[in-house]
Amino acid sequence: DYADKLWGVVFTPRGGFNPYKMGLELFRDIERRWDTGQHGAAWEGIDGLGAKHAFDDKSMAGREKIFEVRAIYNDVSFIDEFLTEDFVERQRMHHYRRDSASGADRIVSRDFETVKRALLARITNMGKPFVYVVDANYLNRGELYLAHQWSGMEIEIAKAGETLRNLRRLWGRPVHLQARVGDDQWLFSLKDGGGDEGDEGDGGDAPELKREKIGEETPRPAHVVE
Repeated sequence: DYADKLWGVVFTPRGGFNPYKMGLELFRDIERRWDTGQHGAAWEGIDGLGAKHAFDDKSMAGREKIFEVRAIYNDVSFIDEFLTEDFVERQRMHHYRRDSASGADRIVSRDFETVKRALLARITNMGKPFVYVVDANYLNRGELYLAHQWSGMEIEIAKAGETLRNLRRLWGRPVHLQARVGDDQWLFSLKDGGGDEGDEGDGGDAPELKREKIGEETPRPAHVVE
């Protein structure tokens, strides 16, 4: 029963990501490092990658260390403190981005710092994006302007569109979302639906989500979020 339940928790489909599996492997890595003394300034000062990997001072302090980590660290500080470049390489971790044209996930970086930032962003705020109201009277027309703060993780445009439609009904005026896609900033907008304020357009059709690349000519909101 234990094995079945553990498998259900840590199973990771090919090409997927399971934070529970990653956390378990990171605890095992901590235990290995503290059992062999592969941590700290003295170990970092050893010359040669092979010598560092072969180093073993037989300290066997790993089990004690993982119980200490469990008691003191939260998810964010756990990753920030103990994720290493060697671990990322051995686990074949990478940062991917969804191609807006094809919808396919594509690897954009295997750089350790990039992977670490993306992972921390994924577990910060329960993995939800930070979106701020930066103008509640955009264009002096009472329109709502939201901005996504970039943290290494892109907005899922399909979900954002549904959220904007719900906001459009509640706000009663056009709503806009600024979000980064690839290397560019885009503005996603739901204008009037063609019916009464706050209603859907003629025939019950939902307002069309329009998008435009933000440029010099795009009117700026009252406040700015990078």
